[in-house]
Amino acid sequence: MYMVKILVARLFLLTIAVSLSPLSVVWAADSLPNIHDVYAAAKAGQLDQAQSMVDKVLAAKPNSSKAHFVKSEICASQSDINCLRSELGTAKQIDPGLAFANPASVKKLENLASGIAAGRVAETRPTSAFPWAWLLLGLGVAALFWKVVQLQTSARLRVIIRFTTAARSRLPPLAPV
Repeated sequence: MYMVKILVARLFLLTIAVSLSPLSVVWAADSLPNIHDVYAAAKAGQLDQAQSMVDKVLAAKPNSSKAHFVKSEICASQSDINCLRSELGTAKQIDPGLAFANPASVKKLENLASGIAAGRVAETRPTSAFPWAWLLLGLGVAALFWKVVQLQTSARLRVIIRFTTAARSRLPPLAPV
């Protein structure tokens, strides 16, 4: 019986020591939702659940730029521009390059935060009011027409020259005056 009491006391002290150790933080972090769970919930349309998952992660890891970035994506899905600006700004303060994130996603969120429709920005390209393509096509057709006329003219001149030289050879010499 004495041995059992000592074993229970040691087990109790070991439990307290482990719960106060730095490893307990790692064990607690394992119970946090991962990024795949958050994205799965958001994709399924459960944005409130995804937001609460990210809030749990942020409560445990307030300096996680990934968590702030994911929260900014969820805020964008909920059309909460103020939340989007705040969370994206915090993520950029922690990790200015946001190296973990897709640059297109970052640009899309920045555009939404600044009030520009992200889909329109990616699709637009600078256009010119002057119809350069039509001008070049017209110049090409004009050059082709000029070449055809030039060939026909040179062929006619050759024929005229031939007839003229043949006609001269048949003419009697001019008498001196």
